[in-house]
Amino acid sequence: MISSLSDYVNTEVLRIWEHSDFVKPQDYIPCLCKKIDRNPLLFIGLNPSFSEKHLQAVCKTLDLAGLKHIHMWENRCEENYQRAKDLIEQAAKHSSFHSRFQKMSNALFGKETMWTYIDLFFWRETKQADFEKRLGYKRGKPVKWVDFWKKQLELSFRLVKEINPKIILVQNALIASLFMQEQELRHELGIDLSSDSYDSPDTDPFFNQYGYHHLTMNGRRIPIFFSGMLYAQRALDNFSFDRLVWQMKRALGSVGRDISQGTSASE
Repeated sequence: MISSLSDYVNTEVLRIWEHSDFVKPQDYIPCLCKKIDRNPLLFIGLNPSFSEKHLQAVCKTLDLAGLKHIHMWENRCEENYQRAKDLIEQAAKHSSFHSRFQKMSNALFGKETMWTYIDLFFWRETKQADFEKRLGYKRGKPVKWVDFWKKQLELSFRLVKEINPKIILVQNALIASLFMQEQELRHELGIDLSSDSYDSPDTDPFFNQYGYHHLTMNGRRIPIFFSGMLYAQRALDNFSFDRLVWQMKRALGSVGRDISQGTSASE
């Protein structure tokens, strides 16, 4: 087990940036973390944004030009890395986006703090359409990876395995597609999805019976829900959110036993 997840992830992602021709001097440094907790509820997003509004709200000593200077790849240094991590942490504390994470955590585990959020990629881009172009994604077609993106995806899959949650919520349709597409990479890392053996997720008998998928990882079966966004303009309405929480509660009640056979998963 890795002792400090944040140190491990930051070291690896900076190595990816350093060894890639994809990153240009005026691009942003990757999103770095101060702390990554091993909590039972894991939320997975696509990629971090670079919100000038949120950063300026928490940093009163720098103007926009100063904030961008800190985050430019050409200005990378340990001091700027630390300042960028501090700003991300401060912005998170002032964000209203976390209210539904906290509400879901409290409903499932009795505390508002039993959740962790990660993104599959570390590239900072606010508009998903712009990020999809960089990724080379075209709707309905598999992504043809360049190493720069594939290595980030592999790092994030490793991180999911290290966090080892009890339940996962993926809140983006593109992430769901990538999860299902990358069977070979997941299998190499010991992460299997319940629909992997079927032509499409719709033909997975487990999903058709119970309404969700599961990962097999670290010797355990972990419910995974593919959902819409929990915040921002296209967020789930309150009724859909409550229904999702209800489904996740039922799924947690099934962890540790093979529902289809009524036996323990370890048997």
